[in-house]
Amino acid sequence: MRPVALQLGSACGDPTEVDRTDNYAIASIVENAPVYRIICGDVWYDIDAANGALSQKTDPSRRAYRWLYQALHTLDFPALTARPLLRTVLVVSLCAIGFVFSLTGLVIGWWRLWPG
Repeated sequence: MRPVALQLGSACGDPTEVDRTDNYAIASIVENAPVYRIICGDVWYDIDAANGALSQKTDPSRRAYRWLYQALHTLDFPALTARPLLRTVLVVSLCAIGFVFSLTGLVIGWWRLWPG
């Protein structure tokens, strides 16, 4: 893996294996195969060890996107993934609130279309 890091640039660090619990982890194409991360300044390269292909390139804007969009939509914040029951209760509660808002929209639409 070190020759790959040298091809990316002289400012790149040594490849390190990405832990499956990493906040930015990506899965390999082969089950249980390692993925290595090479950090070059503020850009991260994740390399799939199964085929040597670049899995993802993560710059600061992609890392911000991961938290501002993906984490908000999947609720995979570290505090919630450490407590799966709390995360499940929160997801079900938010879905129920959304369902109630949908029902109120249907009722308001019904009243508007067929005034009593």
